[in-house]
Amino acid sequence: MPCFFFTGDSTYRIAIEVRRWKQEFSEKYCAEELYDIVDLRDRSLSDLLDIVAPMPCFAPKRLVLFRGIPPLEKEDIQEVCAQCHPATVLLIIDPKPDKRLSRTKAIIACCTVKVFDPLTDAE
Repeated sequence: MPCFFFTGDSTYRIAIEVRRWKQEFSEKYCAEELYDIVDLRDRSLSDLLDIVAPMPCFAPKRLVLFRGIPPLEKEDIQEVCAQCHPATVLLIIDPKPDKRLSRTKAIIACCTVKVFDPLTDAE
């Protein structure tokens, strides 16, 4: 299951990269709305599993975006990553996560992490 975690101080660069992912995903699979943006407030483990576990219906792949790290325990985070359907790409976006929390450490362990540093003067 492909899982990616975007973090870093440059929210602008994160937004540009997320927009690029959505656009390329839509172009590649010939559909406009093959991605879900999930609001994590008041979501339980079963809610998140219901989002990531089903097989995509209208295309070979589906993109699911979590804004922020799910407010779950470490074991529950690992369960979400493990139960995610192989055709679902999970993208977790949190510019400034609390790296002391076990759930953040679980996300870093199970996802490919991409850090977006602030733009330099030359950029």
